Amino acid sequence: MQFPPLSYIKKMRKKFGLTQAKLAKMAGVSQSLIAKIESEKIDPSYKIAKKIFTVLFNLVEKEQGKDVIASSIMRPHVIFARVDELIKDVLAIMEKHEISQIPIVDYHNFPIGSISEEGLFKLLSEQGKEILNMRCISFMESCFPLVPPKTSFSSILSLLEDSKAILVFDKKVVGIITKSDVLRLVAKNQKNKI
Repeated sequence: MQFPPLSYIKKMRKKFGLTQAKLAKMAGVSQSLIAKIESEKIDPSYKIAKKIFTVLFNLVEKEQGKDVIASSIMRPHVIFARVDELIKDVLAIMEKHEISQIPIVDYHNFPIGSISEEGLFKLLSEQGKEILNMRCISFMESCFPLVPPKTSFSSILSLLEDSKAILVFDKKVVGIITKSDVLRLVAKNQKNKI
């Protein structure tokens, strides 16, 4: 999971009217640790940052109520690549739309895999430029998780820990959620309320 800047901890804590001690208790860390993070004296480990931001994200979810579900976070315009497309054409699509991962669909538009910049870079370094003229099906990564539109915010956070994106599915793919979409929601909420 990726997190907003550490400066958000203090802003979000104040937004929710929490003392350092209260946030620390909720996250299972010490108050002095929260103070050191907020004063930029230390950078927390991933594990500690996850504990703190999970508490804060859960508060955002509670504040938003039932509005924070997959359908309220997703971007409805999903860009796909087909299994038979060439890698070089998929890279052109990704560059054009400024995306770092793309779902791969079969001939019936059902998602069956994905391709990411990270995965393609690794293949390029291992196998060279010849991969550019090969088809997607040869290099697909796992399919992004499929979730219904009413999936909760906490479930989305959990799924994004192990996946680059989530596809919102209601008889067909109706949207996509990435880590940046979740961070944008948190940042927007923080900006509007503080």
